[in-house]
Amino acid sequence: MKHDRAIHAAWVVALAVTLPCVAHAQDAARFPSKPLRVIVLQATGGATDIQARLFAAKMTEQLGQQFIVDNRAGGGAAAVLAFSMAAKANPDGYAMLDLAGGRIHATLANVLSSGPHVKSGKLRALGISTAQRSRVLPDLPTID
Repeated sequence: MKHDRAIHAAWVVALAVTLPCVAHAQDAARFPSKPLRVIVLQATGGATDIQARLFAAKMTEQLGQQFIVDNRAGGGAAAVLAFSMAAKANPDGYAMLDLAGGRIHATLANVLSSGPHVKSGKLRALGISTAQRSRVLPDLPTID
């Protein structure tokens, strides 16, 4: 069960970082303008890593910008480190401005970056992918 959650979490991180890229495929000269990192919570050479690398290669090919696969395997502590890296990454304004501006229609985002937009009414949240409701958006149902 924990292994399935780790794989799910890895793909959520990957999708949250890259989903907006699909909306900009026509304008690759403008977006993305720098390499994007895909954090994978599995060891190099495993099935999840291979899938992530195939995904990264396809996105690199389609958008003309490098997608870098960064493996962070090792169980609980490594997962915490990987999520911490993603949370502390410099915000670049790409998965919220496009969503709020109506250029993309859906994304997976963390509560801290999307919460203010949901509270202001600019975005509509459908659910939160945790076992318990968020203190930031307590009325948001869980989709665990």
